[in-house]
Amino acid sequence: MPSELRPEVEKGIVMSITAALRKNDHLRTLYDRVRRALKKQNRDMHKIERISTGDGISLIRNRVSGASAFFPYADYSQFNRTQLFILLNGFDRHMVKKYFDGPFRVREGDTVIDCGGFVGGFTLAASRAGAAHIHYVEPTPMSRRCAALNFALHGVENVSVHPCALGETPGEAVLNLSLSGADNSLIDPDEGATNETITVDVRTPARCRDSCRERHGWGRRRHS
Repeated sequence: MPSELRPEVEKGIVMSITAALRKNDHLRTLYDRVRRALKKQNRDMHKIERISTGDGISLIRNRVSGASAFFPYADYSQFNRTQLFILLNGFDRHMVKKYFDGPFRVREGDTVIDCGGFVGGFTLAASRAGAAHIHYVEPTPMSRRCAALNFALHGVENVSVHPCALGETPGEAVLNLSLSGADNSLIDPDEGATNETITVDVRTPARCRDSCRERHGWGRRRHS
């Protein structure tokens, strides 16, 4: 069987599809919608620049706005449409709009917990919104590395990193990995399951609090 169609056969198929589209308004509308979406997606992808760090992490940069963020992606295949939209609109700006323009707001001086922080987007947004301190909790090593790079890139210093998952009982748990990394979960990932797992540390919220007190000296009495 030939690996490609003969030119006359290909031309005949195209003519048949065109004729069908002319006769069916609904099909024509659907076709036009898909074509416009594909054109827009192609235009959007040209706005995105991926700079590989060589270790499975990429700096994703919007060529137009200059907005940048680090993600645990070795190539574009790991993106989904939502993440592309976020990158096109500026990662930290998107997170501020998503979480802090509605009824839920971070007030000046708040302490915030970013549980399952992925690459630190919520932490960046909370810092920009005026939080005094953010507890970034993330069990996945690659996500934490990206978050550390993002915190440095955006000048966020008021953050404590907790390399663990949160749970009622301390110990260890199996983390299910996802293709995007954003859906890694102690239960089944929402989408993009890879069937790969890692074992992660589990701490209680109280233990995370105490570790911060020990690290930063919070709650210690001052001696005159």
